[in-house]
This record gives sequence, structure tokens and C-alpha cells, in this order.
Amino acid sequence: MDQSFIPLDMIGEIFTRIVKDLFDWRDIFNTKSKNEWKNFRRVSKEIKALVDAIYLKVMVNSTTSMNALNLAPNLFNEFHFIQRNVALLDHRHSQSIISSSLRKLGTILEGSTTIHSLRMDAIGIASESVWEIAFLLRESSTLKDLHLSLAFNRIDWVGATQLASVIEEKNTLISLNLGGNRMECEGAKAFASVLKSNPSLTLLDLSSNSIGNEGAIAIFSSLESNSILKSLDLRNNAIDGQGLEGIASSLKCNYSLTSLDLSSNVIGMEGAESIGLLLAENKGINTLILEYCKVKDEQAFVIISNLKHNSSLKSLSLGYNLLTLDGLKQISFLLRDNQSLSKLNLANGRITHSEKLMANNHFKENITPILSLEW
Repeated sequence: MDQSFIPLDMIGEIFTRIVKDLFDWRDIFNTKSKNEWKNFRRVSKEIKALVDAIYLKVMVNSTTSMNALNLAPNLFNEFHFIQRNVALLDHRHSQSIISSSLRKLGTILEGSTTIHSLRMDAIGIASESVWEIAFLLRESSTLKDLHLSLAFNRIDWVGATQLASVIEEKNTLISLNLGGNRMECEGAKAFASVLKSNPSLTLLDLSSNSIGNEGAIAIFSSLESNSILKSLDLRNNAIDGQGLEGIASSLKCNYSLTSLDLSSNVIGMEGAESIGLLLAENKGINTLILEYCKVKDEQAFVIISNLKHNSSLKSLSLGYNLLTLDGLKQISFLLRDNQSLSKLNLANGRITHSEKLMANNHFKENITPILSLEW
């Protein structure tokens, strides 16, 4: 039996266990024993933990698993579609299967009040099937405070625009992961429109979508009027210094965004200067990730030197860039008066082990005890 799935008979077994435990303790209500009440509360917590931990993985072409969810729509709090042989089919056939499964899901979830997480990663969803998801979000009256993940599918700017439209209309999402799709610039612009007015979305992952400079500029501009989004992931999106040019002015008065990931974008000196200005003016971001950005020593100096004007940033990652031993030594000097940064990632595969030890000694001599280094 594939242990990734909860078969129909196991659903019945779970219910039986829960009911049995409850009936074993039914006489407690008629007693006044403190020990018995403590035991009852303990068992109740264990039962609740059991129910809270349950989630259902369903194949996109599995009627049995769908029936299991249909029998117990309020037992699960996470619903996870997985792929099984769909990738081997031609595009039209695979989208037909996915669309059919999504329609069944919509019918079932209409009666669920406990589902708060929908994961449909890497199952081959293309724009032709996105309208089923959009319909589900638009028509459901019970799906609220939802975490939706559609990472590593085939959603292009058309599907992204359609999804953005319904999200703008129905404020049901708390987090949305669209990483690894094909949204490009136009898809990013659609979500920029969402961010201008959406009152619920706190986490947005648009990594690896080739949104480029134009898409990045649209996203950052939208954050001028956004006071809800807390985490933004724009890794690997072909963003350079031009795309980061207005980031400081856009986020100057934004106090809600606390985490920004710009890894795997070659930012250059122009981008480093923009990020330095951001750190000097922004008072909300506490986590900034700039890994694999091909940051050189001079660019890192520009970023680090602006930390003296910043009191909010707690974690900075400059790992896997092009920093040299001399550059790391200089960074340690720049951080001598640091009073706020508590975590700095300088993981670097370009320097030798002995050079790393030398750099670490320089940091120990110069930095304050509040700063923790990661190599």
C-alpha cells in the first residue's frame, strides 16, 4: 500500500478511534475527581492533535481518494493534490484530467469548514485549468484564511491574470505560492494590481517566473499603498539594477513587509546602491536575502555601510556571492558599530578553509556579541 495516501477504510478507522476515546471518557462528566478531569483534558488534547495533524494527499486521477474526502470534508485541514502519471499524457489529455479533478474538488470543498491549505504543486496545471481554481475560489462560501500553493506548474501570464482577478475580487487567501511557473512580466503586473488593494494576502512567492525588471518595478510600486503583505519572494527573476532602481522610494513608507528575498538576481553596483538606499530609509524589513546574486566586494560594502542608518534589519544573507578574503575583512570593520543586525550569512564556496578561519577571526575581533555569523 502506498503510505502517501489515506485510503477509504482508514478514514473509518480514524473516526472509530476518535469516537471510542470519547465514549471511554463519557462518564467523566458525572464525576468530580480532579485527576479524572485532568486525564480527560489530556485525552481531549491528544484527540485534537490527531485531527489537526491529518491531511489528505490525493492523486489527480483518483476517484477513491476523492470519495474519502467527500465522506469527511471537515476532518482535514490540508488538501494536497499530487501527480501520478499525468505528466506522461499529452497536454490536452492531462489538462482534461486535472480540470475534472478540480471540479470534483470544488464540489466537495463547498461543504468543508476546516480546509485552510490547498497544495497543488507540480501537477502540470496550465492556464486552461486555472479557471477551475478561480471558479472554486470565487464560488466557495466556506474557504477562508486559505494558504494556496500552485508552485512548479505551467501557469503563464494568461492564467496568472485570471487568478489575480478572482483574488482581487474574493479576499480569501493568506498566502500564495506561484513559484516556478511562467507568469513573466504581464503576470507580475496582474498581481501588482492585487497588492494595491488586497486586505488579506500576507505572503506572496513569485520566484522563478521570469518577471524581469518591468515586472519587479510594478510589484515594488504596488507596495507603496500595501500595508498587509509581510513576505515577498522574487528569487531568480532576471532582475538587475534597473529593476531595483525605485525599490527604496516604493518601500520608504511601507512598514508591513518584513521579509524580502532577491536571491539569484544579478543586481550589480546599481542594484547594490538601490538596496543600500532601501536599508537607509526603510524601517520595516527585518530579513533580507541576497544569495547567489554575484555580489562583489565593492557592492557588498555599499550595502553593509548603510546598515548604520538602519535599526530594523535583523537578518542579512550574502551567502554564495563573489566575496574575497579582503572583502570579508572590510565587512567586519564596517560592522564594528552594529547595534541591530543579529544574523549574517556569509557562506562562501570561493574562499579556502584557512581563509575562512582568518575571516572569522577578524569578525570576532570587530563585531559586537549580538551578531551571529553563519559560514
